Amino acid sequence: MIVKLYRKYIPPTLRAKIYDAFLGKTLFNLRNISSWCNGIWVYVFSPFYPRNDYYDAFRFVGRHGVTFYPFKTSVRYKHADIKVFSENRGGVFRMCITTEKNCISPASGIICV
Repeated sequence: MIVKLYRKYIPPTLRAKIYDAFLGKTLFNLRNISSWCNGIWVYVFSPFYPRNDYYDAFRFVGRHGVTFYPFKTSVRYKHADIKVFSENRGGVFRMCITTEKNCISPASGIICV
């Protein structure tokens, strides 16, 4: 009953915003709370931890937040205009992912302009 009223009177755009605010981001943060806490801890007390890949990942999480790839190269693609070109030729799927204006992949025969 309540669900039917909710779907009838709340527009889909507002429902998407409500879902992202309360369910999407909240659940993501709750699932990753231990990684986030460890990242903040290692970032604050950074001089007391050794410099290696394990603790560098936690330092990154403490500074930039939880990501799927917690290293410096992911920051470069955070706000980049990434273009994806794909084709299906002869039953073989080929893809070219680039941040450049031109992408030429002679091995697969894809020319992205």
